Amino acid sequence: NIVGKLMKFETATMRHAFEGFDAAWAVARDKIGRFIERKERGELSENERVSYLSRALDRQKEEGSNVSVREVTEIAFTGLFAAVDTTSSVLGWNLFHIARSPDVQEKLFRELLTSVGTVGR
Repeated sequence: NIVGKLMKFETATMRHAFEGFDAAWAVARDKIGRFIERKERGELSENERVSYLSRALDRQKEEGSNVSVREVTEIAFTGLFAAVDTTSSVLGWNLFHIARSPDVQEKLFRELLTSVGTVGR
């Protein structure tokens, strides 16, 4: 990997982390490739047509664009990869604070009961 080469050392932990990253990149590249194929065939849903990835691909095809499909793929992957940690961190932080505040737990419980009661079970 490039980091190990630049730093002139590589640990087993680093190798393991980069193997995981490479596996995630392979999955993302495959899924995004299939998305692009479906887009070219006109098979995207309305939500997919207005998605960040779809719009980025449209901008990539505009005259004067110097962004490659690979770069669009890398940007989309980075966003998805980062969102996993961000989402789990925010949820964990929220749950931590809810767990420490019985009054907030009660308020949240009442709000959920009201919402479930009006929307259905």
